[in-house]
Amino acid sequence: MIVVSDTSPINYLVQLGIIEILPQLFETVIIPAEVHRELTSQRTPPVVHEWISTPPDWLEIRQNSTLIITQKADPGETAAIALAIELQPDYIVVDDLKGRKIARANHLRIIGTVGIIELAYQQGLLDLKTKLDELLQTNFHIDEIIIQQVLDRNA
Repeated sequence: MIVVSDTSPINYLVQLGIIEILPQLFETVIIPAEVHRELTSQRTPPVVHEWISTPPDWLEIRQNSTLIITQKADPGETAAIALAIELQPDYIVVDDLKGRKIARANHLRIIGTVGIIELAYQQGLLDLKTKLDELLQTNFHIDEIIIQQVLDRNA
């Protein structure tokens, strides 16, 4: 499976210490150059900045697509969506609601940070409740009803 990721899922998976689940779940993980730039920004948490300073071999960084998206999200999301439209991966990994709406309008299959954590749990790679609790302790924004639905679905 191939995925194209936006900045936020990479950011949170690194902060949670579970970024290595990505190559276990997906054959190829691609980020556009704009997402790489955002991950190296001074605003990025130090642990994320350190991680991206020497990207792992399994992470492909591709030049941003030349495709123009008329609906704009933040630069990383826009670049990830454009690259996903071009590559047609199995999933685009995006959390932001505006980015998800644009991806959906472009017929892309979406998975987010919570979906990745759920998938990793289903494959026996982590404890679901522990990681979701840790995610909620970051500045990640999600309705707790969604978290409860994920927990109930996997009870």
